[in-house]
Amino acid sequence: MIKIDYSKCLKCGKCLMVCKRGPLRAPEKDGEAPLVIEDENAACFLCAHCASVCPAGAITVEGLKDVEFGALPSAAPHYEDYIAFIRSRRSTRNYKNIPVPGELIARVIDSARYAPTAKNSCGVCVTAVTGNSVSKLAGLTFEFYKGLMEIVKSPVKKYFFMLAAGISTFRAIKKNMPAFEYGYKMWLDGTDLLFYDAPALLIVHADKTLPMPKDDCDYALYEMTLAAETLGLATCVNGFFLRAAENSKELRRFIKLPAGHEPYGAITLGFPALKFKKTPARKPVNVTYIS
Repeated sequence: MIKIDYSKCLKCGKCLMVCKRGPLRAPEKDGEAPLVIEDENAACFLCAHCASVCPAGAITVEGLKDVEFGALPSAAPHYEDYIAFIRSRRSTRNYKNIPVPGELIARVIDSARYAPTAKNSCGVCVTAVTGNSVSKLAGLTFEFYKGLMEIVKSPVKKYFFMLAAGISTFRAIKKNMPAFEYGYKMWLDGTDLLFYDAPALLIVHADKTLPMPKDDCDYALYEMTLAAETLGLATCVNGFFLRAAENSKELRRFIKLPAGHEPYGAITLGFPALKFKKTPARKPVNVTYIS
């Protein structure tokens, strides 16, 4: 996986410092080049930190090309500028009735690959839904919730549902029933309170056997929300669709979810129809310090 060009190696030891669990090992004698060992217990994640820190370009990582190593910025953004930027991000529920160009969607999605993943699994996948398919998906989602409403209102169906799903799941559904009913009624009246007539929807999913698939997808989803802001786009995280997609075979087929994958997040995407003038206040984080 890792190869060292010893004719270039400066023997500086930086690769050894950054490689915590991989196949790089210290030389037997001081002043010699590091060793690459073949050990199944050496958990190389292909993170390429060793190649990134090498000042001589002596290290190559199998499967990664030189063109994939980008130059770092000379300085990080100022803290004040960064905070101002993330404060400006708003959940948007009003979109212009114009499609998002495919190039912009691709750029938003591309940002997801730079999000951290457990053991550098890089297993986050994205499904982009655009055009009339967004409305079709909304309709299927509302039909799913219509089915839940029928279960809650039927004594017989309710009984068997509680046996299968558990009382806590049933109570959670019943608690949200007013929102389901209102959203479905508005949908029948021509108002989309699910995707808000957004021209695009991005769904993140991953193989459920990965070490931390949900966390990986959460990080990737937030990367995309920030990337969208830089391109003049806006987003809104959609939990109602996600809950339905987790449990509906029809929805999973529609979004072409691969076998073994689970959906872990979704955002609407489009050009905002309104511009916010201020950033609302947020409560301070509850912090516990341990020293």
